[in-house]
Amino acid sequence: MNLYILPSSLLLLVLGCQPEVEEGEPPPIPKGGDTGDTAVDCAGVAPVITSLTASADGLHEDEQGQSFPAMVFELQADDVDGDMSFVSYRMWWDDVLDGTVDTSGSAFVQGQAAISSGRCDSFTLGLNLSISSQGNPALNTWYDFAVTIADEADMWSEPAFCQGAMPNEDGSDPDPLD
Repeated sequence: MNLYILPSSLLLLVLGCQPEVEEGEPPPIPKGGDTGDTAVDCAGVAPVITSLTASADGLHEDEQGQSFPAMVFELQADDVDGDMSFVSYRMWWDDVLDGTVDTSGSAFVQGQAAISSGRCDSFTLGLNLSISSQGNPALNTWYDFAVTIADEADMWSEPAFCQGAMPNEDGSDPDPLD
């Protein structure tokens, strides 16, 4: 099985949540600074996936220039405590279309992506992940998918679920779900 994960893009919207400061005190400096202030501890809340969709995405090229059918996953998540200088992700799937996926075993796909955001700023994360394969997941087959993400404190979100299908061998759209 050859399975490639291709982070397509990261889109961040910084919502600007600042830690509370008592009147008359200078604000804390994220990640410390020349003034001797210590870093703000903003960890403590796991990210929340607000939407997950999957769709066939034609053919993608691997590092050797070979083309493989691919899917793209669009994920939106909120991080209220702002501790995501990078995001870790895990993905599972199964071919029983019941709206759930067993996430107790090892993930089929996992990885990390760097994020540029202000420390302790809450934000909404938009993440596109692509998978392409030679046989697993099978072409022109519908699956339930589950994805979880974690912040830099290694706090994992609850899984989000969606259905999708790999395209045909030539990259054309899969057969519709009956």
